[in-house]
Amino acid sequence: MRESVAISAAYAACLTAMVKRPDVLKMLASSGSVWIDAATVSGLINAGGWLMGSLSGSSRAYDATGAVANLAIILSVVNNKSSTNKPLKLISAIAISWVLRLGTFLTLRAARFGDDHRLAKARSSPIMFIVVWVLQMIWNYITLLPIMVVGDSDTDQQEVDQLQLCGSAIAVVGLVTETVADFQKLVFKTNHPTKFISSGLWSLSRHPNYLGEIMLWGGLAISSLPYASGGFRKLLALASPLFVFGLLRYVSGVPILEKQADKKYKDDPAYHEYKRRTSLLVPKL
Repeated sequence: MRESVAISAAYAACLTAMVKRPDVLKMLASSGSVWIDAATVSGLINAGGWLMGSLSGSSRAYDATGAVANLAIILSVVNNKSSTNKPLKLISAIAISWVLRLGTFLTLRAARFGDDHRLAKARSSPIMFIVVWVLQMIWNYITLLPIMVVGDSDTDQQEVDQLQLCGSAIAVVGLVTETVADFQKLVFKTNHPTKFISSGLWSLSRHPNYLGEIMLWGGLAISSLPYASGGFRKLLALASPLFVFGLLRYVSGVPILEKQADKKYKDDPAYHEYKRRTSLLVPKL
């Protein structure tokens, strides 16, 4: 309990410090390149999380550290650009909303339920424990590529493009979808800890929270395209949703949860019927 309170307090303190003391972040991210600054702050923050986890023998701070690194990257990009740049302000505002919402949700969940079981094996091996933190650093960086693309744009355009508005609308729908899905599952599991959820958004998709996150980063990638100078930067922007989709669909999200549910509810006919009639991600597909 004491560790949970400490992690939650440290998480809140880090977020507050980055907002109230941007000069500290500028000291860490002072290369003048959004690409180098993003890698620097992500690397330093995740290295600190790894050190804290190694000394405490716990991975409860893993998600909180990832959220802090995400926010630090976004703010380091914003600090490198004019405050009148409306495209960057819009895309950053949506991304920050996602960071604060998801980071707070995961931090409180870890404080309540303990270590992520997916990291249990990694904690038993010093090398693997380093690997998972490096992977989080890579996740921080690739996921936020659309923000960096807009932040590094050499265009003088200061107004929001129609394509960015379209992409931003998709991103907001994705953010709302992910938020509602997480809330519905939290409430359901609090009242029915041994049952599977099949109501609300979960009646349309077996993983609506992941669908929402993929939509969010797909929308932000679209938002960044008008400000991507050159084909390579456009590819960088599109790498973000492709990476998020691949990670959630084939690596750390859907496969793990599907395997767990199949094992837990293998003798429940209602689960098999739910799985038969409900799409994996996109409703009706």
